[in-house]
Amino acid sequence: EQLARRLLGGMKVTPSAQSSVIRIEYTHTDRELAATLANGIAEAYLQTNLELRLDPARRQSVWYDEQLEQLRAEVEQAQERLTRYQREHGIVSHQDRLDVENARLEELARQLTEAQQAKLAAGTRLTQMQAALDGGRIDEVPDILGNPLLQSMKADLVRAEGRLAEIGERFGANYPQYQSAAAEVRALEQKMRAEVDRVRGASEQALAIATRQENELQRAFEEQKARILAMQQNKDAASVLSTELENAQRAYDAALARASQVRMESRLDQMDVALLDPAVAPLFPSSPRTKLNLVLAAVFGAMLAAGIALGSEILSPRVRLARDLSASTGLAVLAEFPKERPALRGPAPLQLPRPAPALQGG
Repeated sequence: EQLARRLLGGMKVTPSAQSSVIRIEYTHTDRELAATLANGIAEAYLQTNLELRLDPARRQSVWYDEQLEQLRAEVEQAQERLTRYQREHGIVSHQDRLDVENARLEELARQLTEAQQAKLAAGTRLTQMQAALDGGRIDEVPDILGNPLLQSMKADLVRAEGRLAEIGERFGANYPQYQSAAAEVRALEQKMRAEVDRVRGASEQALAIATRQENELQRAFEEQKARILAMQQNKDAASVLSTELENAQRAYDAALARASQVRMESRLDQMDVALLDPAVAPLFPSSPRTKLNLVLAAVFGAMLAAGIALGSEILSPRVRLARDLSASTGLAVLAEFPKERPALRGPAPLQLPRPAPALQGG
């Protein structure tokens, strides 16, 4: 500390009023050491200025390195979550698969509509058939009218009934031919009833098949909708995870770019302060200045002597002229003797002063 005080005791720093230039002076008995110390102080100032400028950048670089580690871990975690989710839900090309499933849903919807229409038609036919059969209007049933076997049986039955009626009119009900014709009619009627039952059973079976197909398609349609909904939910969840990954990656990239810039700034040793004119050993000492001091001493001595003489004259004035004598004594001067002259010229004439005017008292 004492050494620092002694070192700073000879230093003088003068800032410039018109610019940012500062002047460093150092006074010492050794001119070489004075120049060395001045340059050393300037160099220390430059290094301190550089450290003050680079130290924040270095601290920021360390802080960014720590942040990069954390951000890198967040990116890796986000990537792991997304990959694990895609693997668990079988997501490879999610959009393409979703398009395929939507197309399948549309196809199932079309098939379901057709099955519902088929079921409705089968139910309508069965209802109409049952109503016609219950009312004995068998000829009004389209499925019976369109059945060639039933039409053939009906024709055979009509002929058998005609023959039975003819035999009954001729021979009576107890005649063996009548009994044979009646048995034929009963057999044809039984066959027709069996065929009608078969046609009705076919209609009932068609309705059951249509109903079962509708139920299956309805179940497949609902399952497909649930599958697409789950895929959409998976897509949304994957999108969230993908967005988190993108955000983490962007944050990491931005921090990495800033860290690289700060790292470069912390290594840049260029300064905004420069040494314009290094100190050199002076040819002449700054003090004492002998010639200047002699000149100044002579000037100040002359001024001091003049001041002393003037003060002495003011404090103790001397009589040099007749008016000085008259002023100091208050009396009129009667005669004034000239200075002594050479004898060859003879005595000087006596000069009498003019009488002073008489003063009148008031």
